[in-house]
Amino acid sequence: MALTELDRNVRTQNLRYKAHLRRGDGLFAGRLSQQEIRNGLGEYFQETDPETGKPYTAGYFVAPPRLGKTIIMGDYIIGINTTPKGEYVLNDSARRKRVLICAPTNQLVEQWSDRLLGKKKEDGTREPSLFGDRFTEENVGVYNAKMSQAQKMEVLKKPVIIMTDDSVRNLAQNEEEDGIPVVIKGENLDTVIIDETDARVRGDAHRKVFQDAFFDKCKIIGMTATDLYRSGKTIGDYLYDGKKPIAMITQQEAIDRKEIAPNTTITYESEVDWVKAGLTVEDYNHWDTLSDVEKERFIKQTGSDTAAIEILAKGVHPQTGKKLSEMKQLWKGETIAHSKYFAQMLNERFGEHYAAVVHGGMPEDEITDIMKKYAKGEIKALVQCKLLGRGYDDEDIEFTGQLAPSQSPNDLIQFYTRADTRKGNKIAVHLTPRFPGINHLNIGELLGGQIMIPPGWEFDHSDGTTSPEPAEVQPWPDINGFNIYYTTEQTEQLAQKISHERIVGELPRKTDKVFDLAEMAAKLNISPKLLKQRVYDPLEAAYRDSTERDKMVTAQAREEKQLYINGWRIPKRDLGFYQVSGSNGTLAQEQFCISENQLTVCKRALYGQMTHQLARPELLTKQMAAARLSTTAENVDRLWSDLQEKFFEAKSTYTNIIEIGGQEFANKDFGFFMDPAGTPELCITPDALKSAYAYCHPEAAPDAIARWEEQTIKPLKTTEWFTVDDVAKDLALHGNEPQQLRDYLEKITQNRIYGAQIKKLRPGEEMTIPVGTGHNKYDLHIAKKTLPGAPGNKRDQLCFHRDDFAWIEETLGLESREAARSGRRRA
Repeated sequence: MALTELDRNVRTQNLRYKAHLRRGDGLFAGRLSQQEIRNGLGEYFQETDPETGKPYTAGYFVAPPRLGKTIIMGDYIIGINTTPKGEYVLNDSARRKRVLICAPTNQLVEQWSDRLLGKKKEDGTREPSLFGDRFTEENVGVYNAKMSQAQKMEVLKKPVIIMTDDSVRNLAQNEEEDGIPVVIKGENLDTVIIDETDARVRGDAHRKVFQDAFFDKCKIIGMTATDLYRSGKTIGDYLYDGKKPIAMITQQEAIDRKEIAPNTTITYESEVDWVKAGLTVEDYNHWDTLSDVEKERFIKQTGSDTAAIEILAKGVHPQTGKKLSEMKQLWKGETIAHSKYFAQMLNERFGEHYAAVVHGGMPEDEITDIMKKYAKGEIKALVQCKLLGRGYDDEDIEFTGQLAPSQSPNDLIQFYTRADTRKGNKIAVHLTPRFPGINHLNIGELLGGQIMIPPGWEFDHSDGTTSPEPAEVQPWPDINGFNIYYTTEQTEQLAQKISHERIVGELPRKTDKVFDLAEMAAKLNISPKLLKQRVYDPLEAAYRDSTERDKMVTAQAREEKQLYINGWRIPKRDLGFYQVSGSNGTLAQEQFCISENQLTVCKRALYGQMTHQLARPELLTKQMAAARLSTTAENVDRLWSDLQEKFFEAKSTYTNIIEIGGQEFANKDFGFFMDPAGTPELCITPDALKSAYAYCHPEAAPDAIARWEEQTIKPLKTTEWFTVDDVAKDLALHGNEPQQLRDYLEKITQNRIYGAQIKKLRPGEEMTIPVGTGHNKYDLHIAKKTLPGAPGNKRDQLCFHRDDFAWIEETLGLESREAARSGRRRA
């Protein structure tokens, strides 16, 4: 593929740059990160884009604030304007490579000027530049919209031009500005350097202008400390065709290389009772959209201002022991009014002129005056509002503090790292608030750790000494209404807590239509321990596994719509994890919950299809069995516990005979049944009493067991026939009307075929009649028994055998459901 002039220039320039790198000039001695980025730039623009087959012409790199990105780019400009023979051509109009430097603010434009030309003194002269005499007033121009037309024209002729993004936008999209012909076009430039490339240029208006004017027309180099947005996208996705950074240096790497100052984060966590304070957590989950009044109200009610000042007054640096109030501080105010209020609080506590405020609405000369005093140390604390968050450089700043939530990772990192310029053995302190339940970011987490100090660091102590060991951590004073995290152990716990709550914060809020374990147990009147062990935990595990499988669903597979627990089906949509609030109204944890309409299924999954036979004389509850077993309450408790455990085991393994304590129990002789209140209760039949007696009396001889069986068990088995009232009473326990049951049973006895035979039954006689249809056919046993009535008065009544109770119950249930369906159809 034929190379364009731009492509050839790219390769030629970078061959020159590589030659410049080989010579070196001492700027980056011991600065591994700067060398890494500088070398990466030279290599990147020599590589070929696989999509176009041409050399790359646009890219960006990421490095922490205070690492020296402006110095790297100054060296880059020197490199591309240096011939392989070492001849410097920036002042040669015929051979020079013109460069445009864009920055988002006038302050950063001035900072670029100070870096290249040397810092300007009060008398107008400049300090020596790091680059010697390679950058001068003749080859570097600083553009300002307030300049005269002649001054602007003079600046735009120079090989290196520095201006704001807004000025670039105006000059690039207009044919002329104040009569100045357009010269800010890619065709007229060699390289465009976009400082803080993640800031304004990302916006729709600026991005389109920059892409139309420069991209594919000259080389583009972006630089930033924060390329990641809260959306999860990077500036590469927005401006550089989805490309990854040319080079990336993390905060931790730069600290470990001792290129920027290490830091430690002190977090103060609010214990505010949201309900008592009249605050609703949801109101503050979108902090950036709130009005100034709403933000000020929040800060005041949470007391974060007061807490921050108490920490400043009473606290010491965790590693050096230096008082926080003696450090040079930069604070982040949320609004102009709030910034003024907080500065006033600082002055009232620490003395007049301790703090001052700067914000974008102030006159420039007033800002300049305050900044000079701050630079000289005459002002200890500076409270800024949306003014010094990016690019501001003061190596003496030791402390940065925030007072309210933040949801922008870019703004947060840019602000806090103003204190991270390396100076001696300084360890920066970042003070950050935390408001549980509100979705906001923590600076320690964003930077990669709450305490970031490289191995082998020498600590400067408050007494003026230096040692490889940090100062002894002092107990932190109590701050009313706040928890303080500052030790390594505490910050590790906090990091885990934040990570957990970050996951919880993405979950839906719990409502009264879904139930957690405690609510389920109370609703079903079931032991929480039993419910957790047999249903809740297995169901939660199945839900987690299913969710993980769903993440790997292919085009040929379907997501799971339902789960099974002990053979019972539960729709997956009725399960899930929810945010569950703590007692003080904050989001405490995630909680697995189950929909209200699945509680009955959970009960059935626990106990199986329970029968409602507890009123029948042959079924023995724990108390009834204890009265017959002639043993201690402890033995009965142990027996019932083992039976309960074996009941679930037998259900899952389909075992007919189980062994407990050397005794065999038939699976059919014990199980859960409903008591009159609808609560499941473990019961046994008389057939299980013998094994139960032997379990409780392991020392009993066989003949003793036989005598006990004759006296205790045999009488329990004599009652086998029950009247209509007895049956109705028994089956009514699960909610049916007794009269309906009586009517149904009377209907059976008045059958038109067998009714006459039933009437002819004599006392003591029995008969069997076929009833039901289809799969529900059944031989029903009926007898006429003489039952004792009032004293001296016996009466004959029709009775039903106990073996038929289950069929009667099932038939009633089927008929009830069919009747309900018929009723709906008629409606």
